[in-house]
Amino acid sequence: QSDPYPNALNTIMVKFAVNFDVDQGAVHEIQISGLSSYATPSNSNLSILESSSPMMPAAFESKGSWDATYGTLTVKLKGSLKQCAVYSLTFNVTNSPFGNDYSESRIYLRFQGVDTTRFL
Repeated sequence: QSDPYPNALNTIMVKFAVNFDVDQGAVHEIQISGLSSYATPSNSNLSILESSSPMMPAAFESKGSWDATYGTLTVKLKGSLKQCAVYSLTFNVTNSPFGNDYSESRIYLRFQGVDTTRFL
């Protein structure tokens, strides 16, 4: 996070890698949870900036769905995820009036046709 202070615009960067290839046909989106204590209202058009290493075609849509109630961000895949590649998603949210301490986030893969999620 870029700024933990009350009411501040906070740039969040989530970096992760997968330990197996993830086909877009099997996994249609990821969900990042553990993003609590933000004042940004829920919306389905939160801008997402993506980068990956090594440089690869974009794997994610440029907009995500922010759920302020549960502190989750859901981002749809538009390509496959490659084993050992490092993906980085950056987005902006506004802190609550009480500020925001660092919290541990979790990333879940949401498989096509499956009602449960898998922790990454």
